[in-house]
Amino acid sequence: MATVAAADTSDIAIHSRLDKLRGLIRGYLAGRGLAYVIIAAALLFWLSLLVDWLFEPSRAVRLLMLLAVGVALLAVVIRSILCPLLMRLSDKSLALLLERRFDELGDRLVTSVELGDSSASRGPLAKAMLATTQARAGELAQEVPLGRVLRRRPLVLAIALAVVSLMSIGGFGWFLPEATATWADRTLMLGDEQWPRATKIYVDGFEPDEQGRRIVKVARGSDLQLTARADLRGEWIAPDLLEVHYDTDEGGADRTPMSKRGRAIAGRDDFQEFRFEFQDLQSTTRFSVVAVRRGVWGKDDRVDNLVIEAVSPPDIENISLRCQFPDYLGKEAADLPVTGIMTLPEGTEVEVLAQASKPLQAATWRQVGDAADAERAKIVIDQQDRRRMTLALGEVTANMTLLFTLEDTDGVSNQQPIRLRLLAQLDEIPLVDARPVGVGSAVTPQARIPVAGELTDDHGLTNSWFQIEAADAAPQRVEFDLPPEGRLDKQSGPRLNVSELAVVLGEKFRLTLRAADNYPLGDEPHVGSSERFEFEVITEDELRARLESKEVFLRQRLSSVADELIRVSDTLTRTRARLDPVAAEDAAADDGDAEPAAGAEAAAAPRSKLPLNALAIEEALQSRDRTQNEILDITAEFDSILEELINNNVSYLEKTQERMQGLISRPLKRLIKEDYRAWGIQLRQVRANLEDRDRAVESLDVARAQLAAILQEIEEVLLKMEDFGNFQESLARLRKIIADHKEISRLTRERREQIKRDLRRRLLD
Repeated sequence: MATVAAADTSDIAIHSRLDKLRGLIRGYLAGRGLAYVIIAAALLFWLSLLVDWLFEPSRAVRLLMLLAVGVALLAVVIRSILCPLLMRLSDKSLALLLERRFDELGDRLVTSVELGDSSASRGPLAKAMLATTQARAGELAQEVPLGRVLRRRPLVLAIALAVVSLMSIGGFGWFLPEATATWADRTLMLGDEQWPRATKIYVDGFEPDEQGRRIVKVARGSDLQLTARADLRGEWIAPDLLEVHYDTDEGGADRTPMSKRGRAIAGRDDFQEFRFEFQDLQSTTRFSVVAVRRGVWGKDDRVDNLVIEAVSPPDIENISLRCQFPDYLGKEAADLPVTGIMTLPEGTEVEVLAQASKPLQAATWRQVGDAADAERAKIVIDQQDRRRMTLALGEVTANMTLLFTLEDTDGVSNQQPIRLRLLAQLDEIPLVDARPVGVGSAVTPQARIPVAGELTDDHGLTNSWFQIEAADAAPQRVEFDLPPEGRLDKQSGPRLNVSELAVVLGEKFRLTLRAADNYPLGDEPHVGSSERFEFEVITEDELRARLESKEVFLRQRLSSVADELIRVSDTLTRTRARLDPVAAEDAAADDGDAEPAAGAEAAAAPRSKLPLNALAIEEALQSRDRTQNEILDITAEFDSILEELINNNVSYLEKTQERMQGLISRPLKRLIKEDYRAWGIQLRQVRANLEDRDRAVESLDVARAQLAAILQEIEEVLLKMEDFGNFQESLARLRKIIADHKEISRLTRERREQIKRDLRRRLLD
């Protein structure tokens, strides 16, 4: 029993010693683990500080970094503290640890631990031996120093590193409290406070939005001048340059230095200006402006989250003109859609109605030709629908080109002004395309002058008149009714009676046709005038004498036509001879004026002379056309002479009319209509039959006969004209005798008066 009791006491001592070792180990591991946690936390602090200071990541990145730091610290705590504390340390493991560390135990401690739990089943001898071993093991376990089991150096090193880490953080916080606060705000509180800068830059013109961006919107395809300023005041250091770091929605990215504007000096200037131009912006561009100093330690300023959003510029989708036309036009008001250059009657009141492609906050306009610094006029924008706008222009009295500038609610303006061109259609002066007809430049006092032509105006006429101007008289106005549709006809149109004018025999006057419209916008209506026509008032005898000389000239012209037709007859005769040489020889023999052709040469003559015959017929056709036109012109001249006599109301008009029409004009017109037409057809038939001699000769004989008949008729007309010419010559001589008699009578009267004056003067003397 005493042995068993001693064994139990030794076992208790052994387990007590092992428990103490177990606690010592756990404390060692806990202390070392805590040091590791402190070291890891310090490393993560410095790492986050370095990353945040160098890169200044966004809030989202910093949140991810904070989560990563938390996960890392948690892993270190679990790995360095929790896992060692929760690790199971068995008595056997602890006994082995002591056996390896202390050789004097001689495996007694391990044997006592391993066999102590199963001693109840052993025999008395075994139990006695185990008790002895346990007693000895207990004694030795009490004697060994447990502190020597664990190595102190790793623990001391870990604690030293932890202390250094804490001191580094504490020193950073002590000496750099602002930087510590910035790190805490940015890393722990996820704030947006920036790190202290050595430089300070400003970028103007960008407004913050709800997403924290600083944004400006520009018209797609336009350029943007970016201006940044570096602060030189106080302790701020001037950067060497500013860079633009940007990327676009299209995937492009780049960094470009900004150009320095001038050279600012610290102490004298407050800012150094830099510029950069974004050209042809087609998509959204995100960029930062970064200050750069080479070879200097310190944090430089940067402005992030700058965005240029390229949007469609405002434009006008549709535009119309609300027009109130002048009353004299008689047109109702209308809305005219603008399809290009708009032409409007002068004096039209115009209101521009337009709809923009985007809501607007401002709209202005000016005219082309205004000064560049002239103030732009505002356009009224509908407050209910900011896409609609109106502009009251008033009366359009001249051509004008309007330039519209629109600014949408984002502040984006159209780069090129929108043009609207209005042309004022000025009221035209009436067109007077009329002239006197049926009279010459000389008229009798009883003449009636007809006129023919057109009086037109774009918006209607109100009255028309003859304007008469004589040498010593005031202008005389003779009104006449406006003709239907503005057409003046010499048969039914107005006529000017010379007898009603303030002119006398031998004087000249000038005649102008005039017309006025109903234009009310000026001081007086518009008046259109024809060209000015001058007339001389002469006696009936003088008029007849002038027309008779003209008739003599026409007789000479008709005689020239007869001479040309005689030459054509000779040509046709020679052509007939070439077509039928045998008959020509017989005729020549009978007449004795030609030599016969001999043999084969005569037989070959017709065909060898085909080109000459064709040329002769062509010349005959040309002469036929030329003389026909000449005869037609002569008949027209005779008709005009007769018309002039009629309009001048000469005496014995019936006989003159019968002679000119019955003996001259009508026969010549019938000649052209019938004989000339048949002769032309026959000449063309001759030309078609030239290669067939017999048919050609037959056709040519008919053509020669027709020409002979034409010449006969012309000779008859010439004889009648010659008879009248002889009569006119006799009448002219008689007129000269009468005129000479009158002159002699005048001179005689003057001489008598002179003699009477001389006698009276002598008697008085």
